[in-house]
Amino acid sequence: LDAVRMLLEHWTDGRIKLYMTHAGLTLRRRHAPLFLEGAYLPIVAAGARSDHVVAFARRHEGRAALVLAPRLVVGLTEKTGRLPVGAAVWSDTVLDVPGDLPPGDYRNVLSGEILRVEGAAVPVAAALATLPVGLWTGPAGA
Repeated sequence: LDAVRMLLEHWTDGRIKLYMTHAGLTLRRRHAPLFLEGAYLPIVAAGARSDHVVAFARRHEGRAALVLAPRLVVGLTEKTGRLPVGAAVWSDTVLDVPGDLPPGDYRNVLSGEILRVEGAAVPVAAALATLPVGLWTGPAGA
């Protein structure tokens, strides 16, 4: 997580983008059936900033990958000049989790952080607490 924070401090040099690309492609290689054969699950956001979120999941044989990214971020960050992370940005915005997404703990392959997926809603502020994007796999033990 410290390495990711350091990359974020210097985000303009492009290393964070290279790191995220590498992590995503590594995940895709390690879990090829999830991405090649897995069911696509669209995820809708609700709340004050729902127009600023794009998310989806892939599910295959008890495993899943959850992808979340912000969109149209200038309106979210132009006053502060900060990255679109945390509760101050995301307010009450939640992801409406599809019922066929397996519940449990999901690990962000970019930061190592754990996101608990249970019930029908996942707070975007919790998912994007450190990084402005996320790529989680889980549930743990699957």
